Amino acid sequence: MSTDPTVTEFFTYLEMSSLARRQGAVFAQDVIMARNLLSAGHQGSSGNLSTVNIGEAARRSGVNAKLIRHYELIGLVRSERRANNYRAYTEQTVAMLRFIHHARELALPLEEVKALLGLWSSGTPLEVVQARAEAEVKRLESKAASVAALAASLRDLARTTEKDRPRAPRFDDVQPPRID
Repeated sequence: MSTDPTVTEFFTYLEMSSLARRQGAVFAQDVIMARNLLSAGHQGSSGNLSTVNIGEAARRSGVNAKLIRHYELIGLVRSERRANNYRAYTEQTVAMLRFIHHARELALPLEEVKALLGLWSSGTPLEVVQARAEAEVKRLESKAASVAALAASLRDLARTTEKDRPRAPRFDDVQPPRID
């Protein structure tokens, strides 16, 4: 019978922290670390949770480590702690960070980003998720059309010569925005 690596890691951590305490050191995060290690073991049951450190999470998501720590502090994402007390990020968290990165590139406020991330939580009824997701898709497609129109106007300006330089942006091939 093989022992779950997470359980082994947990007991190794407890032995190390117990030894350190006997030598006079006190670790305030012992309980938090034990809880994280045990809950990680229950999630994966075999201890095969795929996690990455903060540097790798930053590389994969496009979000720098300082911002990742900030997003963690304000509750947008969570990390687990390894036995060495380093942060560990799951693939799910890296995907959330990528979502945050793209949302922030579109200047979405953090509160809105948090609400959108909540669509993936298991407690939200599917009908609500689908309706909100569809509304967001329409809003984003509208923004994408505006971005494309601006890009086309600037591309036109970049290709002009001094002789035919326009005095105002041109939107010849772009439909005007719909006013409701």
